[in-house]
Amino acid sequence: MSNMSGCAVLWYIIDMNIVDPTDRLRRLVKRCGTQRDAALQIGISPNYLSDLLHGRRGCSDRILERLNLRRIIVAFRARRSPKARL
Repeated sequence: MSNMSGCAVLWYIIDMNIVDPTDRLRRLVKRCGTQRDAALQIGISPNYLSDLLHGRRGCSDRILERLNLRRIIVAFRARRSPKARL
């Protein structure tokens, strides 16, 4: 445990990997044979899948869940250096 600003923080990591959902979608398309079949398998339209693959839209939590992924948001408070004060 560490103490930051009076708050106790427990640091731990449990098998967390950073995975690009677009890579996972591309592998799904390859496994299914077509974008249409891949889209049907995860319950989205082929147009939406195309947008995801080309970076025109981001993956929603629902799509991430269907790819067996989840969004993890890590927030931390940066320390200000005493010399950095303006």
